[in-house]
Formats: sequence, C-alpha cells, structure tokens
Amino acid sequence: MSAGGTRSAVLDGVRGLSIATVLVAHWLPLNALRPRLNESVGMLGMALFFVLSGYFIGRQVLVHVHPLEFVAKRLLRILPLAWLVAVVVAAIWHFEPSTLAAHLLFYANLSDAGMRVPLDHYWSLCVELQFYALATALLVFRPGVARVLVPALLVAVTGYRVYMSGYSGSITWYRIDDILAGFVLAILLHSPSRREAIGFFERPVVLWGAAALLCLACYNVDGNVASFLRPYAVLCLTGALLCQPRSAAAAFLSRPFWTYLATVSFAVYVLHVPLEHTWLGSGDVTEKYLKRPLLLAAVFLLAHLSTFYFERHFIAMGHRLRMSNDAVRSV
Repeated sequence: MSAGGTRSAVLDGVRGLSIATVLVAHWLPLNALRPRLNESVGMLGMALFFVLSGYFIGRQVLVHVHPLEFVAKRLLRILPLAWLVAVVVAAIWHFEPSTLAAHLLFYANLSDAGMRVPLDHYWSLCVELQFYALATALLVFRPGVARVLVPALLVAVTGYRVYMSGYSGSITWYRIDDILAGFVLAILLHSPSRREAIGFFERPVVLWGAAALLCLACYNVDGNVASFLRPYAVLCLTGALLCQPRSAAAAFLSRPFWTYLATVSFAVYVLHVPLEHTWLGSGDVTEKYLKRPLLLAAVFLLAHLSTFYFERHFIAMGHRLRMSNDAVRSV
C-alpha cells in the first residue's frame, strides 16, 4: 500500500461504484424487491463517497497544506458547476431568493424543510462544504491536533446519533461521521504506527466482513442499530481495499471503466436529479422507465462535457496554486 499522493486506481473504483450505486438507487424501482431498498442502496453509495472525501481531505490536513490553498482548490472544484446548476434550476423552478441562497451557501440541509426539489440532492454538498470549514480550521493547528480531535469527533457524532436514534437523514450531524471515518483512515495509514493498521487491513476477513457489515448497516429502516456502525464498516472496507491490491475486489475496482466513472462522478451527481425532473423523467411508470436510457445518455453526455470542457479550467487553476505554510501560525 502506497502512502504517497499518487492517484489510486482502487479508490477511483470506489468513487465510480459510489456514483453508480446512487444512480441505481434514484432511477430503478428497487423498493418493489424489498421495502426501503432504494433508500438503503443510496445510503451505501453516499457512505462510499463520504469516506473517500474524508480520506483525501484528511491527507491534505496531515501534510499541512496552506489553509488558503486548500480552500481555493476545494471551492474551485465544487462551486462552478454546483452554482451554475443551482442558478439555472432556481430560474426554471422559481425559487425564492432565500431558498436559492441556502443552496448556494450550502446550509439548506440544516433543517428538515430546507432542501427544495430538484436540488434536494445538494444535501451531500452541504455536508461536504461544512466539513471543508472544519478541515480549514484544523489547518491552523499542527497535524497532531487533528490526529486527536477527529477520532474524538467521530466517536462523539456516533454517540449523538445513538442518543437521538438518528439512523439516517440529511442533516449534517447524522451523516458527517462517514466523512470523519475517512479522515481517521488517513490518520491510521499515514502515522508512525501505520504498520499495525496495515497489518489489520491486510487480513482478507476484514475486507469481506466489512463489506457485509456495511450492507447491513446501510439498510435504511428505523431500529436498525447496525446503522451506527456504518462509518466504521466503510472505514474498514476502504482500508482493506487499499491494503489488499491483489484481492479480487480491488482488481475489479481498478479497471479503467471505474476510473472514467470516477472522473465524471461529480458532474453526474450534480446533474442527474435536475434532469430527472425534466421531460426525460416524466410520464407514467411505463413511460418513465422507458425513458431511462435517454436520461442516462443525457446525464453522461452533459457530465462529460462539463468535466472535460468546463470544470477542468477551474481545477487547473486550483492546481497552479502553491502557497507556503511559513506564514501560518502552527499551534
């Protein structure tokens, strides 16, 4: 397992699997097979997405990038497309200015009634941007502070969820533990004592046991106490995939198909819900599902164009940013 900053094929695979799972959850009638299966599969996809986000951001905090460089790169990655789609949707669906502002500033998820169709999937971007604020604050301090504080926050959030019976939801304090788990994974794999963590993750039983536990934990029904173990299961699964590159699962997820899905995944996620609320997703049950191939093609066409001809200019701008930490006071 490489601890370097090179791109990981298996993590691309996890990201690709995440967006594929979300699309399946949103577009196929899984509830006909089992109650709440759509929500459960969506929960699985978002857990995979969040743990990757926490892992990548955690690595940046641990190497102590400049706070302004971190903020600029993350905002240049997220805001251009997210804001463009939000403004277009608000104009077509006649959002109130306050509703648009809540989505543009990523606090709409902090109340149950804050999200508005067809931007209700922006709840995850809200959680993500709020986590960026936490990561930026951590960058003011030495990495050792994050190594102590983030695991404590993870346990605290889990404890709060148990206390509140918070099995699922879109409010930050019910979902940020998946991101914090990814950060903890970065701590485990990039610390002086990482040999012990790697030795644990290299066990085949950890890979398959964590996968089974994650599926159980994501079954979205009230009273599923296994849901409180979701962040820890997805942490172990991702760590095992990283540390077992020759496993069948890692080899499968390292195929180029998943890399492409990972590359366009952000645009696919941002675009797929608004497009579903157009003619492409309209009609009775039969008509709606007959249109699914057209909807899929439209989403991926626009996502490809956005990724390679629109977003890439902002991402490249972020990559050119290089700042020194000499001026940052480390506590």
